[in-house]
Amino acid sequence: MEEEKLNLVQKFERELAVLITIQHLGKATKEEIKEYIPRMKDSKGVPFKLQIRSIKTLCEKLRSRSLISMNYESTKDGQKVVYSMQKGYVKFPEIAQIKDVIKEPQLQTYLNQLDKSAGAKKSKNVNDYYLCKVKWEVIDGIAGFYPNENKINVHYRDGQGNIIFFPNHFKKYIEKNLAIWNKSTYIKDKIGVTYGKANLNGTKLYVDEHFVSVRGDIRGFSGGSGSKGIEILPAGSQIETKFSVPSNEFKPEDFKEFLGYIGEFGNKGFGAYCSRWGKLKLIDFEVVKKTIGGK
Repeated sequence: MEEEKLNLVQKFERELAVLITIQHLGKATKEEIKEYIPRMKDSKGVPFKLQIRSIKTLCEKLRSRSLISMNYESTKDGQKVVYSMQKGYVKFPEIAQIKDVIKEPQLQTYLNQLDKSAGAKKSKNVNDYYLCKVKWEVIDGIAGFYPNENKINVHYRDGQGNIIFFPNHFKKYIEKNLAIWNKSTYIKDKIGVTYGKANLNGTKLYVDEHFVSVRGDIRGFSGGSGSKGIEILPAGSQIETKFSVPSNEFKPEDFKEFLGYIGEFGNKGFGAYCSRWGKLKLIDFEVVKKTIGGK
């Protein structure tokens, strides 16, 4: 048994070294892993020396086996990627040499997880997706997007005159609120979404009239002021759509919680004039397909 464990340790020693480094640091960037990892030695007694590119690859392998998680933390220069241990795994004591971990009976938990997909050939950049149906109730109002012949900003409609929303409307809504969840805006490009539709649900559309003032500019526009009309999808109406979501970025329960939270406390609302309108109450979230292959 000891020899079998040692063979597995040798096979996965670089992954184990990164895993143990992240565990010891609590959470770590790639640069912090590179600085810390020489404290450990491989099964031949040679200190580990890994480059940033290799560390990134190893971290992705560990993430694919659900041993670590990746998050984004805000800094004064933007955002940084931080890795941490997934919950539920026991801790190792401080170790100087990788082969010494075979003395730890809990090691088998990690080795089994590391080895379970060994030998399986997978295409690069393949994620597991799930498909979910989402329905919201409008809390205040959703403003129309484009001006009609009467210079009233109205909603887009299909051939039957029903209000619809384009996929980009939902992507923008998610993008503007990802920072609340400590996630990078690039995730919105990995999320798929269908056209959305509105259900008046017994309510009536109305036009909000408000005063606006526009400055002139150097291009020759004189500016001006006056009353502007905006078509409003009112409180009590409903919006629904479908999302295709990568499970390595959002588990279903996390995505549901995210949508519910930003609907009430988001930095921006849904629709046009999203600083003023667009609050939503999540009333239905259903996973209709659990695994979808995607690139």
